[in-house]
This record gives sequence, structure tokens and C-alpha cells, in this order.
Amino acid sequence: MGKCNPPMPTESSVKFGVYACSPTPSSFTATFTDFTLEPSQWLAHPA
Repeated sequence: MGKCNPPMPTESSVKFGVYACSPTPSSFTATFTDFTLEPSQWLAHPA
């Protein structure tokens, strides 16, 4: 991640996704539902 204080405004939308992996050499299909974007609840980064 780049360092900028304050962060620079974005010029386009940000794309993100969810990643799922298996700890063994196998494959599977993962389905994620019911997402919400909320303020961070991680105490290392208070809102």
C-alpha cells in the first residue's frame, strides 16, 4: 500500500472480492451471500 497523508481521492471505483482456499490440494466451489459494508470493528484501526 502506498503512503499518503491524507489519502489521495480515487479516480475510479474500487473493485474488491472475497477469496476462499483449501488447505489441502483439492478444489471446491464457495458461495458467499448477505454481505454488508460497515465501519471497521478491528480495534487496531478505530473509526
